[in-house]
Amino acid sequence: MFSVGDIPEPESTDENTHYSWRVTHDPLEDNYAHSEVRTFKNNIYTDKLQVPKTIKKKFRQILSERITIIHQPKK
Repeated sequence: MFSVGDIPEPESTDENTHYSWRVTHDPLEDNYAHSEVRTFKNNIYTDKLQVPKTIKKKFRQILSERITIIHQPKK
C-alpha cells in the first residue's frame, strides 16, 4: 500500500523532456474505485508512451522504498 504523497517527484531526461506521475480514477465494470498511477511526458498522457528504462527503474525503486505491506501473501 502507498499513499498519493509517496509517488515520486517529476524526473527530467534533458531540458525539454519531463516525466511525472499522477493517480487517475479509472473505474472498471466490477470495481468503481479502481485507480492507476499513470506516467505523463511533458504533462501529456498516452497509453503508448515509451518511458526510458532509467526513469522506470528510478520510479520503481523510490516507490518500493515507500510501500507498506499490509498483508503478506501465503506461500
